[in-house]
Amino acid sequence: MALPTGVVLVSEERTAVGYHENGKLRLHTRTIEAGNRGRVRRLALLLLEGLRGLSHVYSGTPDSRQDFIYTMITIVVGAITGTAIRALGLATLQVALLANLLLVVGCVLAYYYYEPFRRFVLEFRRYHGAEHKVVQVLLAGRPLEDAKDPSVPITTVHCGTNLFALVLPFGVLFFFTPIWLAILLGLVLPFALLPLWGWMLDHPQHPVARAFLGLGLWFQRFTVAEPEERYLEAAILAARALKCETVQPSD
Repeated sequence: MALPTGVVLVSEERTAVGYHENGKLRLHTRTIEAGNRGRVRRLALLLLEGLRGLSHVYSGTPDSRQDFIYTMITIVVGAITGTAIRALGLATLQVALLANLLLVVGCVLAYYYYEPFRRFVLEFRRYHGAEHKVVQVLLAGRPLEDAKDPSVPITTVHCGTNLFALVLPFGVLFFFTPIWLAILLGLVLPFALLPLWGWMLDHPQHPVARAFLGLGLWFQRFTVAEPEERYLEAAILAARALKCETVQPSD
């Protein structure tokens, strides 16, 4: 899982976060309960540990507190806007269309006219690309330094965007259901579709699997970017800690 300042990697035994703080490379690790887990529990574990890692990275420094304040302001403004839209008495479909339109327009305007947001997105995309390269060399059993090889792609079928591609066809339901049900579906569907995603990864040449995996890889064009060495160093540091190798973050 990528963060705007680093990378979170999770195994059955530990969580490792390689990140940059005030220009220095840092490492945070946490031991977790070992044991066999199904795909649903693994996804839940990844999300939980990702939130823990995010909490650790964004605590303590003035810049982190400022980012947190901006995030909370955004959430409050979004909640107020959503309440105002609901108060208009529009049909469920109209509310959903208007809310999604405002979300897209807001993100596009922020990306092009608000430098901190654009920088936030670009940093996240580069760490995401670094995470993908490191995960692929890990899965291939190659040395971690091979992640710096330009031939290692920054897209992978193991990314959550491929799960999102499975959820997307059900998105039409969100436009015709009450807001509470749409939120519930958004939370439940990714877990319910995990077995199908697992089947796709096991049978990537099947026409259905190939179509959805291709859609997920296309989505990744917007969520990853070619990482520079500093981003790869953070991901490699987390991977070394995950493998219990000797690591030396910067002081």
